[in-house]
Amino acid sequence: MYFSPSKNLPGQSSSCYDDRFILEMAFRMDAAVLSNDNYRDLLQESKDFEQIIKTRVIPYTFCKDLFMVPQDPYGRWGPSLNQILVKQPNM
Repeated sequence: MYFSPSKNLPGQSSSCYDDRFILEMAFRMDAAVLSNDNYRDLLQESKDFEQIIKTRVIPYTFCKDLFMVPQDPYGRWGPSLNQILVKQPNM
């Protein structure tokens, strides 16, 4: 887990656009994103973001105190949870 940067200036606070920060970090670290956000507003920003949004964002839910993620986050024909989470060796 990481926190996006922010500044506290006298009389105001500001923070970077955390969605962009999250996708940039996922790209640089070759990581998955655990989020219920669809990132629609960033889909067209770059090919790298598009690839992450379409293949490496994992939704989640809570059922009482049980944390759950789907085994098929992109449906029947998309990558499985295991395919998303297991880093493939570079050939």
